[in-house]
Amino acid sequence: MPDLKKILIQVLEDVWGEGNVSAIEKFYHPDYVMHYSPMKGGSETTATYSDLANDVTELKKSFPDFNEVVHDLICDDDKVVARLTLSGTQAATYNGFTSQGKKFSINSIDIYKFKEGKIIQQWGVKENTTMHKQLGWL
Repeated sequence: MPDLKKILIQVLEDVWGEGNVSAIEKFYHPDYVMHYSPMKGGSETTATYSDLANDVTELKKSFPDFNEVVHDLICDDDKVVARLTLSGTQAATYNGFTSQGKKFSINSIDIYKFKEGKIIQQWGVKENTTMHKQLGWL
């Protein structure tokens, strides 16, 4: 079995840190689905493989210095749990929220499920209310 922790660190650095959308095919399974806490309230939101390139591009455009610091990685069979700190400075409109040039720093817990060495499912819980307040959205 491949070292799933190493793969995940590469994903966080290459795709989300560098904004390298060409690496999506290498790291994400075509049947990928992300389940995450909503950005604007309401119920759980999902994203799929076809959403990834746009999501990465929009995130890096709006938060060019977006960064994920890994504090813990726990691996069990085909899953890796990550405890992260996400941070960045908003430079452009994101999800309809106009930039005020403010920074955010929040905690995130994500569970990544792998199939054939690629991420096929992800569940994430982030401190969205804290991020909204820090960025002046609330």
